[in-house]
Amino acid sequence: MEGEQLIEALRNQLVALVNASAAKQLTATRDAQKAALLALGQVGELLVEKFPFDVPEEGKFAFLPRLMGRTRVTFGIKRPKVPGLLGNITIVADGYAAPLTAGNFVDLALRGFYTGLAIKNMTKRFGAKSALFEDDSGSSGVVVTLPK
Repeated sequence: MEGEQLIEALRNQLVALVNASAAKQLTATRDAQKAALLALGQVGELLVEKFPFDVPEEGKFAFLPRLMGRTRVTFGIKRPKVPGLLGNITIVADGYAAPLTAGNFVDLALRGFYTGLAIKNMTKRFGAKSALFEDDSGSSGVVVTLPK
């Protein structure tokens, strides 16, 4: 897509986001927000002609994984000992801004480091809140409070 087409797509997604939010449509708002962020990322990538700086390939950084661009990592969140997912969390790793940090994060995700890792506290948008807790006996669970 050309730059002007991407900007027009972003403008349309932002209008859809404002309309869905004003109508208090949770699903439509979430979908419009996702589409607008994707369009914004595509516009941002047009602003980068080449990778903005050189990461040393020798010395103490030589062995570290690098991400030379952007990628999305999606985690499924579930309750301990209960089938089914609570939902997904998608994180955009930005190698343009931090190639070593983003590369290390993606490398750990690919190797399964985050699999089974407990989330101690999490707040969901639109007023719904959930928190993963662990008590002294070692049992754990999730408390979810939804808006009225």
